[in-house]
Order: sequence, then C-alpha cells, then structure tokens
Amino acid sequence: MYEEKKADLLLIDEHKGRSVARKMAVEHIGTVGILMLAFDENLLTKDEVLESLKVLLAFDIRLSRKLCNKVLHYVGIEDYF
Repeated sequence: MYEEKKADLLLIDEHKGRSVARKMAVEHIGTVGILMLAFDENLLTKDEVLESLKVLLAFDIRLSRKLCNKVLHYVGIEDYF
C-alpha cells in the first residue's frame, strides 16, 4: 500500500515490519514518533504526551517503560514510568 499510494512516510509499530521497512529503505515512523512530532509542532503539550502514553499502556500497547521515559524526557518530564 505504501508503494501503491506513493506515500512519503509509513506509519508502523510492529517490530518485524519496521525491520522490513529499514531493509527496503522506506521512511517510517511509529506511534511514539508521532507523539514527538505532534509535540514539536505544538499540537500536543507535554501533559498531553504523558496522558497519551498512559492511554496506550492502559490498552496494553506494548511500549517499554524505558522508551516511554525517553519520550517524556524529550518533552521535558522526568522519569514517570
């Protein structure tokens, strides 16, 4: 679908899929990257990024606590998880 639509960016979180995307030199981003971009563009506040991560974790989206804390550090919140 990425090639068919001539997309600029592939949104994918699944580990194996990201590996294939890298091998194919497909520019890709995951959900956490989208949160960081939204913060950079002032679409989300740091508190909204935190709340978004909490929701993802509450719905058993597999994110490591280490990754969550890296994102929070990026937006200016000290380790939370």
